[in-house]
Amino acid sequence: MNNANSVKPSQSLPLPAPDFDSLKNALRDHLRNQDALKDYDFDGSIMSTILDVLSYNSYMNTFWLNMVANEAFLHTAIKRNNVVSAARNLNYIPRSASCAYTDLYIEYMPNDIVPENSITIPSGTIFSAQSESSGYTFNLLDDVVAEFDADKGLYVADDVRVFEGKLLFHEYSITSRKNLTDINSTDDPVIEGLSIRNVNVDSESITVLVKDNSISNDWVLFSRYDDGLDVDENSRIFFLSEDEFGYQKVTFGDGTIGVKPSPGSKVKIVYLISSGPGANGVAYFNQASSIPGVSIKRIVPKYPAGGGSFGESLDSIKYNAQLGYEAQGRAVVASDYEYMAKLAYPNAKAVLAWGGQDNDPPMYGKVFISVQPNDGLVVTDSEKASIKAFIKKKNVITIEPEILEPDYTFVDTSTQLYYDKTQAKLTGGALERAVKDKIKQYSKDKLSTYFKNLEFSKLLAEIDSVDSGIITNITDIKLNKRLYVRNNKLSTTSVSYHSSIKKGTITSTPFAYGSFKNCYFAEYGDNKLAIQTTISGNKTIIVTDAGNINYDKGIIELANLEYEPDKLFYNNINHLYYIKLFAEPNLNSLKAKSNNVLVIENSSVKASMI
Repeated sequence: MNNANSVKPSQSLPLPAPDFDSLKNALRDHLRNQDALKDYDFDGSIMSTILDVLSYNSYMNTFWLNMVANEAFLHTAIKRNNVVSAARNLNYIPRSASCAYTDLYIEYMPNDIVPENSITIPSGTIFSAQSESSGYTFNLLDDVVAEFDADKGLYVADDVRVFEGKLLFHEYSITSRKNLTDINSTDDPVIEGLSIRNVNVDSESITVLVKDNSISNDWVLFSRYDDGLDVDENSRIFFLSEDEFGYQKVTFGDGTIGVKPSPGSKVKIVYLISSGPGANGVAYFNQASSIPGVSIKRIVPKYPAGGGSFGESLDSIKYNAQLGYEAQGRAVVASDYEYMAKLAYPNAKAVLAWGGQDNDPPMYGKVFISVQPNDGLVVTDSEKASIKAFIKKKNVITIEPEILEPDYTFVDTSTQLYYDKTQAKLTGGALERAVKDKIKQYSKDKLSTYFKNLEFSKLLAEIDSVDSGIITNITDIKLNKRLYVRNNKLSTTSVSYHSSIKKGTITSTPFAYGSFKNCYFAEYGDNKLAIQTTISGNKTIIVTDAGNINYDKGIIELANLEYEPDKLFYNNINHLYYIKLFAEPNLNSLKAKSNNVLVIENSSVKASMI
């Protein structure tokens, strides 16, 4: 027999919004409908406090269940360890911090009257580099031989690769309890691994050495496991991953897959701590440690240091992990090649890939990959070779990858301002500087990478918005392409402005040709490019067939001529010589096609007031 005072069954509770007030109102309404509780004052009695407790408990449970559910999925997780774990399930390992690097050309003067045939620059040699605001340390990680050049009377070392960062190492002992012991760690090397307690460790710099037992004096190199390695119980390998705190974690084999270090063994881990992107762009180097028997003549970087970055962000991990899963470790379609290029070159700002069949004319059997670095304009030849070698391990064997630089079109701007002094907040030089800064910011925000178009009307509107006193502005633009000269030859024989150009507007910066030291490109005849100079005060054409011009397509085909680099525009930072080839577009609004990148050069922004 049922108790007369028991609560009668009722309809299911409605599903309220998961906030405190909604939950409390739903509970109160439910209880009020119960016959046993009709006489209760839910707002003014102890029942109100009980409802508060129940609502709070329900709210907290709802909140934490929602958070747990979010953390179970890659696209909604916000805790790094959960994002990394989900990415690992997709066979993706987040990118660590990376050290900036460059290749140096070094000359040493011998101190001995009779020099040796060569000297060795030992690993561990330290170089210092200076930016405008900070100093950085660069390390030589491998021995380099400098050969004696009898003609110069100097030791010469080329392509000396140095890496920025603080070089550290730790030694650990594996006890009978299988523990690695030092001041920082008591982790099991086989089960949990060894974490290097710094978030800015460059994973590519990690070297692992093992002494088989405490008696041995020989360090044995262990190689980082790669999914392409064929391993067994005798393979001297280590595994690298990211732990829950964002540290790089070294794990050894278990005796079946890879060698398991035995008790009494010692482990040495050598690594670099990166300063991130701070050292990118430095180009002034000194050798901080000496080498017996020689003194420094000069050190010239072949390109500014680059490649430095901090560890991969959560958003980047989420994006790349999904791309990596789609690629499945191979490069077939364009997006696969873009993903692989970013893996090979973490310092990439943007990557664009397309099949050779899309070229005009088609180039079958090739895939083109244009890589834009975060710092500087172009990737170096050695970086291109490294990217290509990485991709060739993953792509279809019949397809040849080609690594390209972005096709930059530089835009020079000249602005005249009409303004009302009575309404202007800024005047004189302050207004001109503000306008210049606005144009530079427009280039940074709206241009400077693939598929970013210059919308001229919006640029004019940005300029007008600088100050309420500006009535209007007249802005003219001019395009320029850089013709790099290497070994007295142009690096390209075809230039495209990706826009039709006006006749009579083509000119260039000065350069030397033959015995003539002050030459320019100029238009000549019907669609011809010539080289002219000034002789006895008169403009004189000295080469009539320097190239062909297609004004409608904005393409100039250049003749294969020789140029003297000593009179070209010289970039002291990049140590590059180039000619600027100018032309005016027919339309001021410009579209970035293919791998073309539009950039407004800071040095070319001009503004004046009328």
